[in-house]
Amino acid sequence: INSEGTSTFSLESLFNHHSKSISHPKMIVEYTGNPGWYAVQALPVLQNPDNENAISWVVAYYANTLTSHLAKTNAEITSRFGLDTLSVRTSMAIRQLQELQDAEGAWGWYKGMNGSRYITTQVVELLTRLQQLTGRSLIEKESDGMYEKALAYLAQKAKEEYIHTKKWEKEGVKNLCPSEQVLHYLYICALNGNKKADKDVNRYFIEKLVQLGNMRLLTIYGKACAAIILQEAGYEAKAKAYLQSVMEYSVYTDEMGRYFDSPRAEYSWYSYKIPTQVAVIEAIHRVAKEEKTIEELKRWLLQQKRTQDWETPIATADAIYAL
Repeated sequence: INSEGTSTFSLESLFNHHSKSISHPKMIVEYTGNPGWYAVQALPVLQNPDNENAISWVVAYYANTLTSHLAKTNAEITSRFGLDTLSVRTSMAIRQLQELQDAEGAWGWYKGMNGSRYITTQVVELLTRLQQLTGRSLIEKESDGMYEKALAYLAQKAKEEYIHTKKWEKEGVKNLCPSEQVLHYLYICALNGNKKADKDVNRYFIEKLVQLGNMRLLTIYGKACAAIILQEAGYEAKAKAYLQSVMEYSVYTDEMGRYFDSPRAEYSWYSYKIPTQVAVIEAIHRVAKEEKTIEELKRWLLQQKRTQDWETPIATADAIYAL
């Protein structure tokens, strides 16, 4: 229910006495005046990882650090979470991430696996978003420059792609645009103020986004990232053009809100839909500031949380960031 008025819902399928399988049927009606509270309720699910991989540990660090930050200003959160326990969990997550990071600054998925640009990008992106939420420098002093080393690794990977792309350009290849991995990296740079970035490399890829004639070459996620990147780089008109292209793929219903039901919303971490939704919410917040549209997009995001979390640790961390 999104505004004043009366809505009618049929519960016939829930309380159908002819069902052979249903027993003790019941209905829970849940209400909140503050959607952000759903994000707080999801934090405990992430605080103790059920896997020993880099993604699970960075999500645990993210959840415990964010909970500690919120607890300092909210007595109800403080009463629910022990601050000493949060500190212990945070330190453990840092130690585990240190053990999983290789000499180049990259993280593999599990211990013993080769460093992965994809996994490293996921880790660094979460840490950068955490900085946006807390306004504090990333990772405690005992991390031994873990974040900075990872940024240097990603900058090197972007530079390698820059060299290859310039070579293809000289060979006459048309319609060259940054890969989705480069877009993730440029997005991270846009949020952290281009820390450890090679300015020539970043400028080259940003200009490619400005000059790109066919936006259909990018996914919806990619276009949302491009809008944020270009807005931060000072190309406000182009950022709005990318955002307009994104919204052309959105659909709306009063119950579900606004969302993307399109193959162009593809994403590779199990479910494309939630990361895409979050990227679009952030793009509108930074570029267009259309609160009504943001509320419509948040409504769909809230509808996806039927139990404790949003399907996967990454999706849950993303949803918490958006809300």
